[in-house]
Amino acid sequence: MKPIFLKSVIVILLIVISNNLFAQIEPSDCETNDSIKNTYIESAAQLSVRQLYEVNSPDTILVKLNAENIDTILSVLIAIYNVQNIPERDTIIDIFHISSRGPGINKVYIKVDTTKSWTDNWKNMITFTGDSLMDTIITKYHLTIDSYNAYSGTASFTSDLFLNIETLVDTIEIHPDVIYAGQNQGYLDGSNIYYTTELDTHFVKYEYAWGDCMSGCMCRRFWEFKVYSDCSVEFVKSYGCVIQSISELEVNNNITMYPNPNDGKFKIKGKNIENIEIFNMSGMKINNILPINGQEEIISIKQNGTFLVKILTKEGNVTKKIIIE
Repeated sequence: MKPIFLKSVIVILLIVISNNLFAQIEPSDCETNDSIKNTYIESAAQLSVRQLYEVNSPDTILVKLNAENIDTILSVLIAIYNVQNIPERDTIIDIFHISSRGPGINKVYIKVDTTKSWTDNWKNMITFTGDSLMDTIITKYHLTIDSYNAYSGTASFTSDLFLNIETLVDTIEIHPDVIYAGQNQGYLDGSNIYYTTELDTHFVKYEYAWGDCMSGCMCRRFWEFKVYSDCSVEFVKSYGCVIQSISELEVNNNITMYPNPNDGKFKIKGKNIENIEIFNMSGMKINNILPINGQEEIISIKQNGTFLVKILTKEGNVTKKIIIE
């Protein structure tokens, strides 16, 4: 039993030594110019909101976000931006320009009872109403009216602060003349940034998503980093769909297919389209179409369900998902 035990210990030590040898930790800096900070400050604020709810923080009841927490996350993102000698940094920053998506952090809409006289000011694009409760909210959270929809009685506002919009909505809906309020910022599936922290170590995961993200991205690739208290950065790993080439992604971005979902008729627009193949989810080809002008094609499918549409162009091929209802 003793030799087996010793072999196990040796194997474990080799694994630990191997991991330490191959860990790629590089020095970096958490400071940069205002232009770069402005590029990432909104992502930092969005990640701050998400973190509140992920850890069930008592601060979820607060409308104004904690500026210190936003600054911490911003510093972490800047450390990754500044790091050198990690090629994966160039992929996520310089090639794909990955940023965070949602939740909204400075926009809200409010639907009101338009029979109330104080709402007339919003109809005339005047932010302040003369109603003490509403004007207190507007002042406290730096809200400014952006637009007003007379048909629905809904006004849209923007703040120069970073806010927890979910809690702001609850605050606004206390007003007796407010029918409802909501986030004035929706976001579709797509690339994203994820952030967690443990003691003095920050974990950041970047996601690049592609392939018909209007109906749920078909492919995703992830890059994980650690950022330490001294701003040094370690690249951990990358995984997910294999990115064949940047040109493949450019082809995907240049092809649009809409509406999706649809009732069996939809349109494909792009450049230099040479052929269109349609497959069911079992992989059976159900149609093959030769476009007339290579720029636009109207497609009809006489069955309900989810289908894969393979579009062949002179620059490359792309596959998108379509839903027929």
